Amino acid sequence: MKPAAYPTYTYSDYLTWPDEERCEIIDGIAFSMTPAPGIKHQNVVVVFARIIGNELEGKPCRLFVAATDVVLSEHDVVQSDVLVERFFLKGKRYSEPEIFGTQEELSLKSLEGLDIALWEVFEVEAPGASDQERRPGEGG
Repeated sequence: MKPAAYPTYTYSDYLTWPDEERCEIIDGIAFSMTPAPGIKHQNVVVVFARIIGNELEGKPCRLFVAATDVVLSEHDVVQSDVLVERFFLKGKRYSEPEIFGTQEELSLKSLEGLDIALWEVFEVEAPGASDQERRPGEGG
């Protein structure tokens, strides 16, 4: 719950702010988007975009990689480039987020058959990798 001292901002307020100020609104609270994302974050964006871009090759859909306003509600506006949260539009509202860990696969429902191994995107050990690395003849 936000303290009463914070003003509540809406998407309409957001639209009046200068372009130089990168901000998001979450639960009506404005958050500054500075400093710029770090190298690890940018690497995740590039890997994720490459996977999706390869899948979109020759299809009418286009991939955009940059800060883009995502209006989840009148009081929730984010500049998304990559989420490990998935939202579905149900009528005129978005669902509660589905949250994925780095050891899971993300199935993109809008690109049927595309399952993204998040451990590859985030460059962490694959699930069960330590078991697979045993040499032949070792117990287990």
